[in-house]
Amino acid sequence: MDQSVGARLRALRLTRGLTQRQLAEPHYTRAYLSMVEADRVPASEDLLAYLAGRLQITIGEITGDATRFDGLRRAGETQLLLGGYAEAARLFAAAAELPVADRDTATCRQVTALALAGDTHAAVRHGEALVADRPGPRAYAALVMPYTILGASRRVADAAAHALDTLPPDAPDELRIFVYRAVTHSFIGQHRFPEAARYAHRALALCAPDSPDAGLCRLSLASARMEALDWAPAADELRLAVAALTGTSYQLQARTMLAEALHHLGDATGALAALPEPGELAGWLLGYAYRIRGLLGPDEAALRSSMDVFEALGAARELVESGRCLGRLLAAEGRLAESVAAYQRGLAATTPPTHA
Repeated sequence: MDQSVGARLRALRLTRGLTQRQLAEPHYTRAYLSMVEADRVPASEDLLAYLAGRLQITIGEITGDATRFDGLRRAGETQLLLGGYAEAARLFAAAAELPVADRDTATCRQVTALALAGDTHAAVRHGEALVADRPGPRAYAALVMPYTILGASRRVADAAAHALDTLPPDAPDELRIFVYRAVTHSFIGQHRFPEAARYAHRALALCAPDSPDAGLCRLSLASARMEALDWAPAADELRLAVAALTGTSYQLQARTMLAEALHHLGDATGALAALPEPGELAGWLLGYAYRIRGLLGPDEAALRSSMDVFEALGAARELVESGRCLGRLLAAEGRLAESVAAYQRGLAATTPPTHA
């Protein structure tokens, strides 16, 4: 059972060897603090702020919010690694409601979880609300993923630029890795592949070898290689990523990307072996895997499923690509009218409505 505020405050005071009078005065009396520690009266916000300052801790450490926050955040990270994206988003949202200093970090993780769960527009809403209230490098970088899924290239570039501009020189490695990976994907969207690879390498240099963070950086580097059509180097990076991301949901992304790279290298057997089953996937990754499966077959139904997923997500860029793949397949079979319809369905997602 959680300690009461009074019991927690008493324990914090005693560990520092302070009497009630030493902690309370000069602004409060020993008698008042005694009643608070006995839970006979509630602690006011002013008192909590005063005592936190005297003890050189956060208010959340007195109230227990910090402990609850850490528990929710760790549970969210576990769900994220296991692929429970919707549950991760719920846990991060609950953590972000607590009055602790790191609540914005939880909101940023919520943005990532929502994007991975396929709730891209909700991810954007939460990320943009945070940027409007408390802009910072983590908040800007968190928006890169949902913006990328939506095909919002200008917003991707702007968010990544703001993330770099607001990154302090003494930022912790964890934050620098996160921002550098976001910048990598921004440069990929701009077809600036050498710059993308450079930032991916900068992020990778800050990671422990063979760690999940290193695996994610290799995913970013492989993305840059694949967009540049450098399939063999991409496959090499992805094999390393698969090994580093063992036991995490991100390994499924690495395997799907590896399947695409091997397909382009002419290794259909290796590609099929690497590709996860649809039942293992969700959200954007499910649509992507359906597309790769459709190319390997070739499989018309898989390509149509890919388009269905991306259409539901509002992932315009990906819908165009899957429509292009389906259109080529149908054209090769002489089904020209259906081919045109597939192209048009993909392009419809990027065409703004006309107004009278």
